[in-house]
Amino acid sequence: MKKIVQLYEFDTELRLQIFGAIEIIETFLRTKLTYYLGHQYGAFGIYSAQNFYPKFNHRKFLETCNKEVERSKDTFIQHFQQNYDGFPQIPIWMLTEVLSFGSLSFLYSGLINNKANNKEDKKAIAQYFSLHHEKLAEWLHILTYVRNICAHHGRLWNKELAIKSKADKDPNWQSPITPTNKRIFYVLLILKTLLRPTGFDSEWCNQLNKLLKPIVKDENWRVAMGFPDNWEEHPIWSL
Repeated sequence: MKKIVQLYEFDTELRLQIFGAIEIIETFLRTKLTYYLGHQYGAFGIYSAQNFYPKFNHRKFLETCNKEVERSKDTFIQHFQQNYDGFPQIPIWMLTEVLSFGSLSFLYSGLINNKANNKEDKKAIAQYFSLHHEKLAEWLHILTYVRNICAHHGRLWNKELAIKSKADKDPNWQSPITPTNKRIFYVLLILKTLLRPTGFDSEWCNQLNKLLKPIVKDENWRVAMGFPDNWEEHPIWSL
């Protein structure tokens, strides 16, 4: 019974720590998307399908945007509605403030990345994270899924992920250094990497280490979470 309570309390705190990290990443991503797209396409450029990848479901994206804008109770949204035409279309710097993390991920997935035409919007955003644009899109999708688990108080500590990362050529992301891409340790490595440009990665890792150490002493629990033996020395986690 004591172990059950310990795991329950651990899982609760783990969700909070992961949720907090995603919020920091979300704020950073929102800022970069807003600045880049605003300068590249103007205040309302996001409403033009030509500014997105041709196969992107722009109509579905706009429907999502309009729903989130109309649902918002923020004062700046109400002020725009009362004083300007075109509502629920609003400037990019307002829109990104009310879009969910999932919608921001969807927005990023639809950006153009055409080197031949000298339009590499995805790459421009991914460079802030020092990542390839395809990897960033994949990770944002995974974190949207994980965030939803956190928001609905789902179990995380030993969960096998339904949405997981593709095989990575970097040996640091492969077995045996990283035993599996199906468990929470892989997500923690993603969060650590995405937090790096925000400057909060070390502080967050220190908090996680204190939380994790009592749990991963149990080999069965450690394996269930996808942790390697010497996880604190992992080249990504310890960077």
